[in-house]
Amino acid sequence: MSEQTQPTGQKTLQRVLVLAWVAEQEAWQTELTAQVREVLGEDTNPARILVVDDYLYEGTTRLLALGLLKAVFPQAKARYIAGSASDWGEDMAECWLSKHHPEVYAVMKADARGKFLRTNVMTCFRHLHRIAPGTEDVDPESLAWCPITVEHESVQALTQFLPAEEWLTMPAAMYEAVESYVRQRAREAGSPIPPPKSVAEASSISYSHAIVKWLTMEQFILLHTWQTGRVTREDVATICGISLSEAKRTLRELVRQGHLVRHGKRKSRWYDLPIKAGVLIYYSSPLADLESVIDPALLRRVEDVKTPFEVEYACSSRERADAPVLVPVPDGNGVSIPGRLFLMHPWYSAGWVHADIEDWAEARMGHQDGACDASDTPEDVDPIWVEFRRDPDLVQSTLLDEDSKRLLTSRSREFFAQTGISYVLYTRLKHNLKFVLRDDLPVWEKAQRLAQLAVDSVTPETFRENRDGIRYLADAIHHGICTPLTEPYQQAILRLADDAPDLEAARRRIARQKGIAVL
Repeated sequence: MSEQTQPTGQKTLQRVLVLAWVAEQEAWQTELTAQVREVLGEDTNPARILVVDDYLYEGTTRLLALGLLKAVFPQAKARYIAGSASDWGEDMAECWLSKHHPEVYAVMKADARGKFLRTNVMTCFRHLHRIAPGTEDVDPESLAWCPITVEHESVQALTQFLPAEEWLTMPAAMYEAVESYVRQRAREAGSPIPPPKSVAEASSISYSHAIVKWLTMEQFILLHTWQTGRVTREDVATICGISLSEAKRTLRELVRQGHLVRHGKRKSRWYDLPIKAGVLIYYSSPLADLESVIDPALLRRVEDVKTPFEVEYACSSRERADAPVLVPVPDGNGVSIPGRLFLMHPWYSAGWVHADIEDWAEARMGHQDGACDASDTPEDVDPIWVEFRRDPDLVQSTLLDEDSKRLLTSRSREFFAQTGISYVLYTRLKHNLKFVLRDDLPVWEKAQRLAQLAVDSVTPETFRENRDGIRYLADAIHHGICTPLTEPYQQAILRLADDAPDLEAARRRIARQKGIAVL
C-alpha cells in the first residue's frame, strides 16, 4: 500500500517506524559522518543542512536522509527540498547532445527508434541517461559514490557515436548549467522559501517549482515514544525545546489525533503509542513457537506478563500419550502464570494477526501439544481462539462457550490496565479431564488419577523424546509453575514409583519397570 492510499494516522506511524529503523543503521551513520568530516573537518558541526533532491514521490528518500542527519547531527536544522521533475537529468542530457552534436543526436534517435521497435528498449539513450549525473553508487548498500570513467560500460557502449572523453564532458556542462541557473534565480528572487515560524507547524511548504520538508515535532515525539516505550511532558519539553505548558498542549493534541494514549494521573502521567492488539504466549501454549509468524507485525515483547486466566493440569494430550498438560481453566480452579506478550504494531489489526496465525496453526497442530483428545469430536482437538477485549461484554471466540465466558474475571481487567492494549489474542485447548474441575472429588483422588495418566504416558517413544507426562510436570515445576494440584500430583507420581526421591528418578524407574532402555 502506497502512502497516498493510507489513512493519515497510519502514514504517520509508518514514517516514525522508518525513522526508528534509520536510527539503528550504524554503518550508514558512520559513513555519512566520515563524508561530512572530510569536507568540514573534525571540529566543525553543521548548524543548518539542506538536502536537495530532484523529485519527491513517496518520500522514502526524504525520511532516510533526514533520519540519518538527525541521528548523526541532532542539533542541526535540516531541510529537504525536492523539485517537481523526475526526468530533468534525461532532458538535460538530450538537450546537451542536440545542442553540441546535432548530427549524432539524429543518428542516435533513429538507432534507438529502430531498436525500440525490435526489442522494446531504447538502448543507446538508456546508456546516455545513465552517465548524465557523472557519478554512480559504489554499492546499493553504501552511501558512497564514484565518478563515471571512460571504462564504464555505458560510456564504452556510446563510443560508436562519440569518443569516450567527449561523453564525459556532458555531466560537467550539466552541473555548470544548473549552478548558473540557481545563482541567477537567487539574485533575482532573494530567498524564495521562508523558514517556518515553528517546528510545530506543518511539515512542508509547497511551491509550483519545489516542495520543502523537515522532520516535525510530532515525529520527534513519536520516535522517542517508539524507542523508549513511553514519553512524558518533561520528555517532550526537552526533546522539542518548548515549555512544559506547550508540551502539555502538544501531547493533548497527539492524543486527540489518536497518535498517543494517556496513562496515569497528574504528575505520574505518561503516554504511549496506541497499541491495540497483542498475542499472548504462555507455558504449554499450543502455539508457543509462533514468534516467526508474527514477526512482521511485532512491535516489541513484554516478558513475565501474568495471564488473565488460570491454568491447571486439565487436558489429556494426544501428543504426549494422553499425559496431563496445562490449559486455561475457569477462575478458582488453577493459578495465573507468567506469559510473554507480543505487542503488535498499531497499524496491524488483530484480525490480520489472527488469520496468519490460524494458517500457521493448521500446518503445525499435528506436531504440537494440540491435541487434547477426550473424545473424537473436532471441537476437542482444535485450539479455541479467544479474544479478550478491554470491555468484558465484547469477548469473542471461534467457539464461544460457557467456559470462555467464565474466564473473564477481574484478573482480565488488571491485565488490560497493566499492558495498556485494547484486546489480546491467545489460544487455549479445551479441558477434557473433567474430573480435575469437579468440586465433589478430593484433591488426593484428582492427583492420583493425574499421576496414573502420567505414568501410563511413559512409552519408549515419549521417554526417548522427553514427551512423557512426568517430564512435562518436572519441566513445568522448573519454570516456576505451581498450581493447586502440582504438589499432590508430584507426590502421587513418586509413590507410584516406589517412593522415588524426585521426578527424574521416578521417570527412569518407571521406564525400567516397563522394559524401556534407560541410559
